[in-house]
Amino acid sequence: MKYTLNEKAASFNTEIFNTTLRIVEDTSNPLYKIPIFLSYATPYNKLQVKFLSEIIKMLKLNLLFPRTLGTTDQYTETNLTSIRRMILSTYGMISIAFNRIYIKKAIALNATSNVETFKNFWVSSPYLQIEPAMAYQHGLPLMVMIERNFRQNITQNSNFGGIYAANSLPLNIIVVDISTEKSIAEFFNSAFWNESFMDWIGQVRNAYTIQTEPDFKYEC
Repeated sequence: MKYTLNEKAASFNTEIFNTTLRIVEDTSNPLYKIPIFLSYATPYNKLQVKFLSEIIKMLKLNLLFPRTLGTTDQYTETNLTSIRRMILSTYGMISIAFNRIYIKKAIALNATSNVETFKNFWVSSPYLQIEPAMAYQHGLPLMVMIERNFRQNITQNSNFGGIYAANSLPLNIIVVDISTEKSIAEFFNSAFWNESFMDWIGQVRNAYTIQTEPDFKYEC
């Protein structure tokens, strides 16, 4: 069966909607006790949707509830105020900087002796700079991920990298290959991912315990 371009776009948008709907429906499930901030650039292809779905599934298997602005939570305030409200009401963050914007050519320090030209690279949403930075400032347990592209050295350099550039965060930034279903499966089956994820979960549960303990304890 052949599909027109509009039919393919409609099918893809339906898949994203269904993924979003599943997250929203889980809001009332009492199993998911600990809310975390799941920050990500909106996926634009099926491999990114698949990767995001796997992350959400693993969070729920560990009894964490992923919350995302515009998906599970809607606020009437300005964007920065909404981000702050979300950070103050969660106990950890996972951020996923999916490739969103393809830049064919960029020029830094134009019309100077230090001019530099960069070609054919990707960057993510600017909110994937803002939200993790605010979470780090608040002290949330933080896991930062960025999608690999063929010019990663440009994406993460001092001109375009921001928090993803070298020495910006005192964390191990996880660079993920989402180019094929096989690379996604290999990532989630890797010892590195499982150890990193379980370590982060432990930090989140510890943060939840600390934040929800009473100020005064009436037993020894």
